[in-house]
Amino acid sequence: MTWSHPPHRPVPPLSPAGRIAATLALGLLPLAVVIAGPGAASGTSSPAEGAAAANAPTAPAVPKPPAANAPTAPAVPKPPAADTTTAPADPKTPAVAAFTLRISGTDRVEASFEEIVRKISCPLGAPDGRFRLVITPSPGEDGQDWSTIEIETPAGTGRRTMDRVYRLSGPCWAPDGSYFVYATGGIVKVASPEGSPTIAWQDDRSPRGGIFPAEARNFSWGTAMGSLRFLAVEDPRRSEPRGEIVTLHLAR
Repeated sequence: MTWSHPPHRPVPPLSPAGRIAATLALGLLPLAVVIAGPGAASGTSSPAEGAAAANAPTAPAVPKPPAANAPTAPAVPKPPAADTTTAPADPKTPAVAAFTLRISGTDRVEASFEEIVRKISCPLGAPDGRFRLVITPSPGEDGQDWSTIEIETPAGTGRRTMDRVYRLSGPCWAPDGSYFVYATGGIVKVASPEGSPTIAWQDDRSPRGGIFPAEARNFSWGTAMGSLRFLAVEDPRRSEPRGEIVTLHLAR
């Protein structure tokens, strides 16, 4: 007798119910229940279990570890503010006060031709014998027309530079020796032996405001030094120069 085998058919996969049945058959369901806990087989939990889970105490938050206690770098100090106060004067070089004349009025009259061509020179030594002036030519771009005025004692000590001027006229000492006067072009200056020079008068009628080519010269004083008189020539280079006699009335 010949036996014939039916054709091989693949076994279909077990359904969930089949798997549970197989688990029961093998005796493994109690182990699965123990591992998964109640409700694992059905995927749901009882109301009592949900309330217990909601009321379960919350674990305290784990505190963060403190930051590393790194030392803070010290703040960089700001530089001190610049000192705007004026530095005290060097005691070795005391400041020299400016000397000024108190002028109460000015008179101007036309000068004659004889007055214009006449030139007066003055001694360099002070009338009281305390000082003398030293005039040194200082060549400039225009030749020898620059001069340096210095003052010193009759013994030649304590020499000090007073001024350096262009086209010097004078200087001439006041009768009491308290100051001297000179001109650079048409600008008249005064200075005391202990002070610095200042401008006493300037020929504002000349083309360049008393600078070249104007010229002031022939200085003299009135009674009791109450006035200073001099000649102001507009342009001595002309063949017939014009000039004025200027008198400064001094308030003492």
